[in-house]
Amino acid sequence: MGKDMPPPEDSDLRSTSGSIFVRPKAFGDGIYDILLARMMSLEIGPGDRLSVEKLAREFGVSPTPIREALGRLEAVGLVVRTHLVGYRAAPRLTTKQFEDLFHLRVLIEPDLARGAAINADEVLVASLQETLIGMEEAAIDGPAFDQFARHDSRFHSLIAASSGNELICDVLTRLNIHIHIFRAISDSAVAKHSVAEHRKIIAAIADHEPEAAAQAMRQHVESSRENLKNSFKAAET
Repeated sequence: MGKDMPPPEDSDLRSTSGSIFVRPKAFGDGIYDILLARMMSLEIGPGDRLSVEKLAREFGVSPTPIREALGRLEAVGLVVRTHLVGYRAAPRLTTKQFEDLFHLRVLIEPDLARGAAINADEVLVASLQETLIGMEEAAIDGPAFDQFARHDSRFHSLIAASSGNELICDVLTRLNIHIHIFRAISDSAVAKHSVAEHRKIIAAIADHEPEAAAQAMRQHVESSRENLKNSFKAAET
């Protein structure tokens, strides 16, 4: 295999832990997914250096798809790039950042859920239910926190998008709140409790009950903050 040639289309990728990742159609997506999973599991810890050359040798590719994957991770705040130094995994959220994120969520997400209940259609409800199934499976399987966080993030992004407020939707997407939070927390009980709360939110949106949806979302955000607070402080020390 030439130095700059990617593996054959039917090849697999292996993590350092030996897990097999089937290569998707878009190879860059596969590298991105593996690096994200390693960050969520803390196999790549906060502040760890990410060598483009080392990763290229591991995956058997040129540096280009590695830089593309790291660039995507940088765009969502999970990787930082320093001139003349290179890439590192972003630091873990501090307790203040954690509190600030939840303060933001409790201010805006109940109103987004209210708007979603007003505008809900069958497509939205079906999409929310699909993400809930993904969260349930991820919460049971290990749990797989990278997958749980992705489904959780998509759930809230769907609600934000359906509210019609494009600016807030963009802010939430860029912050990637849920991925950052679950990057620091590995508590299956918290994940399973969160699934039950999401189910209540879906029910209120499906029934077109704006105030019930807003209340269910507010309870979810406040409950999540309390459930995660102690675990987050412990993870920070």
